[in-house]
Amino acid sequence: MGWRDILRPIRDGLRDNLPSKQPHDNPEKNVRRQQDLLKGFTYFDSFQDIDNWHPDQAHSFQRANTPLLPRSGSTVVKGKSNITLIHDFSGNYHDYENVHGSFVDQPSYSGEYMQSIDTFVYFSHKLVCVPPPSWTNTLHRNGVKALGTFLVEPQSVGISKILHRSLADNQTWEYALATQLTHIARFYGFDGWLINIEKTFPIADWSLQCLQGFLEQLRSSFDDGCVIWYDSLTCKNTINYQNELTEQNILLAKAAGSILTNYVWTAESAARSKAFALQNGFDPVKVLCGIDVWAQSSEGPGRLRVTYPKEIGGGTGTGLGVAKLAEVGLGSGLFAPAWPYEHFPSQSDSEAVERSMWTGNPLPETLRCSCTVRDRHSIRDYMTEPILKNAHEYPAGSENFFYTDFKQAFEQLVGPSGTAEKNRAIAGLVSKSLLPRPVLYAGAQKTLFGFSEVTETNTLLLAEIMQVCIQPRSGKTRSYSISDVALSEVNETWTSLLWKVNTEGLEDAGSEDDGLPHSDVTGPFDFFVINIDGRDIGRGYSLDYLLRDIDDEIYVKITGVGYDGEANL
Repeated sequence: MGWRDILRPIRDGLRDNLPSKQPHDNPEKNVRRQQDLLKGFTYFDSFQDIDNWHPDQAHSFQRANTPLLPRSGSTVVKGKSNITLIHDFSGNYHDYENVHGSFVDQPSYSGEYMQSIDTFVYFSHKLVCVPPPSWTNTLHRNGVKALGTFLVEPQSVGISKILHRSLADNQTWEYALATQLTHIARFYGFDGWLINIEKTFPIADWSLQCLQGFLEQLRSSFDDGCVIWYDSLTCKNTINYQNELTEQNILLAKAAGSILTNYVWTAESAARSKAFALQNGFDPVKVLCGIDVWAQSSEGPGRLRVTYPKEIGGGTGTGLGVAKLAEVGLGSGLFAPAWPYEHFPSQSDSEAVERSMWTGNPLPETLRCSCTVRDRHSIRDYMTEPILKNAHEYPAGSENFFYTDFKQAFEQLVGPSGTAEKNRAIAGLVSKSLLPRPVLYAGAQKTLFGFSEVTETNTLLLAEIMQVCIQPRSGKTRSYSISDVALSEVNETWTSLLWKVNTEGLEDAGSEDDGLPHSDVTGPFDFFVINIDGRDIGRGYSLDYLLRDIDDEIYVKITGVGYDGEANL
């Protein structure tokens, strides 16, 4: 341990006791927060924000309404790696993630390969980062777990609150922050947390036992693998990235149930991680080795970002890291999978590079970016080792239910004349449905529905299908009603349209009997079609919908649509 490690906890303790300017003292941030709230976004900048939170403060549209659709089949396949995405995209909370939908200049990242994603972490530089309901809904529809991020950075104040505990009525220790984080996740409808602590605790407050207790309480509140510890703070209260599973982080990994290592690992350290996990009774699949997708854009002798394999890792070489981890038997944690949409200025290039990373398609010959090396991303083996080749793939739907209407996250905006408007699209991430699986370009899988050599120039149109629903037959009829439609003013611009769902008799004809999902927010309904004055204006995924600049008198019609696509008028 060096002198910096000794002094850092002392410095952090002094910082924690100094008065600090709270985020809410910043008028510009307050305006942005209110704007984000109306888009369905939720986040917390301070421990005080977390303490003060109560469900009554939230709008219904800030909550995800789609339950996690259980997947069928094995969760572990030998020779394949389970994929976790850590989605850090230009700070996140973008307009296209608006739960009400929005108009955008061009499509952006929307997670096109859900069938091979186990867990999706929404990451932003906030103390507490809640996934937007648009993401949670589409992830859950595809059977993907959605996690928020609890991020303590060097400038964070009040870190010792993590360790505060009290004796509960059953004489066990209860950690108030863990309890509040559990309430937040359950209320907003997501599945767990990535815990990333990038700051040491003050020496006077430090307790490894208390940090373990905090993580263990969180872990007990969620399903297996839904609390992930990041490899930064060690068991000795130092910031020391291990890049593998070691004695410095094993106790915290066990307390959380999973660990995401830092990104500078090697084939040798990955093998050591597996051996060390087995020696300590820790499931190697719960060791997620980080792969920094951005590393391939870091150039020169003073490269700041390196990931496996050295020099060519990340970017189009991400699949090489996944291949090695699949061979060893560990999980993969892909940091910043939206990299193509940040690094390449052209939308078509962004989409092509993302497709190349996952399926092995050739890169465009005219590919342009800011890298000084012209062919920086045309690395060896990028076409033969794409991510999908070595990623664990899950069947679509559950054992009892499958539905898709093939709706994509972005649609071309069509003008009044019926022609598509250039450089304008409608973003509807919240509505994205299950989509057909892609075909590997250079891998072993080159067949689709039994037809070989299906390519862009050799396709077979089987049928024009608008939706597919598979579920057990039920002799019961379902009948629900919508009532108590009302308007409530939010501010001078926005008015909230409110309603209730009557589910009387639901226990007799409930979703558990007919195999349909059921929402804690919207009951039997996936979404509601909102019609104002005879015109459909959008979909609502909650029991409220924002209207802008409405007249004093309007005609409202709300139609509930079930998870099987059936409308209930």
